[in-house]
Amino acid sequence: MYTAAITTSMNPQAYSYPPLDKSRNEIRLLWISHSDIPGISFHCHLEVFDLDNAPTFTSLSYAWGGTTRDVPLHTSDGSIIMIGQNLHDFLRHGVNDPLNDTRPWLWIDQLSIDQSSVAEKNHQVNLMSRIYRECECVIAWLGCDEAAVKAAQQFKDCPSVTTLETILDNHYFSRLWIVQEFLLAREVRILCGRVWLQCYVIWKLCINLRGSGPEAAFLFIDRNGGSKRTLANCIMPYCAKDCFDPRDRVYGLLGLVEDADTVSPDYGKSTIDTFKDAVRALKRAQPLDHMRNFAAAAALVRSMEIPLWSEHFDFNVVTWLHKCFPENVESMDEGSTKEDGTEEEQKKISKKKTAQTS
Repeated sequence: MYTAAITTSMNPQAYSYPPLDKSRNEIRLLWISHSDIPGISFHCHLEVFDLDNAPTFTSLSYAWGGTTRDVPLHTSDGSIIMIGQNLHDFLRHGVNDPLNDTRPWLWIDQLSIDQSSVAEKNHQVNLMSRIYRECECVIAWLGCDEAAVKAAQQFKDCPSVTTLETILDNHYFSRLWIVQEFLLAREVRILCGRVWLQCYVIWKLCINLRGSGPEAAFLFIDRNGGSKRTLANCIMPYCAKDCFDPRDRVYGLLGLVEDADTVSPDYGKSTIDTFKDAVRALKRAQPLDHMRNFAAAAALVRSMEIPLWSEHFDFNVVTWLHKCFPENVESMDEGSTKEDGTEEEQKKISKKKTAQTS
């Protein structure tokens, strides 16, 4: 365990992350506290621990709210980290919450991971399954929008399907990364503004909806499903959810998969190579389940927005999938693409599809 020396500065510099030992299971935890510096209401303190003997901590699940990080967060060493507004709102609320005194340590991806380091992102994504399983609880932060907070308070006072649908329509539930954060946790506590909601109460209503409610209701049902999660079973219902990096449509679900060796996160790889790794993993995991594997591969093609063919693109996804799934791939191309199809034939196919969608 180590931490940066505490200093003060009138002109704070960007926070410099001490490197993690990637040969170990090291993570960064933080706590937030009130600041004595005029004009700064709170700051955070970051420390490195080995996950194998880390203190009790809480993980945060939230929507980043876009790629813009333009709100300064002051650290205890006198530097700053630029974060998104939604995360800043949570920290601002959290520093005044009584739970902050009893559960001080937090793991928050935007702060606990050096987002500028590809190697560190690879290392930490590999640990996320353990992080979310082993933390004391996960806080699902729904933000502090006035209408959302009002609906949360109404639901807490008198749970109903109407207010439930408003809650499940929150942008939080459209985000891909929250799926594993939500499903892996031992306990989920939902927070909207200063209103705490019980996950169990929402789950009971979702069960009563019997599949007729919002799509997000399935997340609560799946959390208590107890079935074995294969890569295909995770990709098909969840890969189309919102994320900024198309590679996360694979990497963001790996923590759920019981076969931990299925794919290794590597942000140095292209979207196409990530897609290929996922398809190969599908075939290895369930070599005889051709229909399900192909359906998952097709879902990735759509969600990762991989073009079927382009003269400026050296990878023909239909031809490649034909080699992987000769029994099924013709459905993507209405039987027109052959494994050894010529470039001219592929161009005709592409033009035909363009005409159909225009």
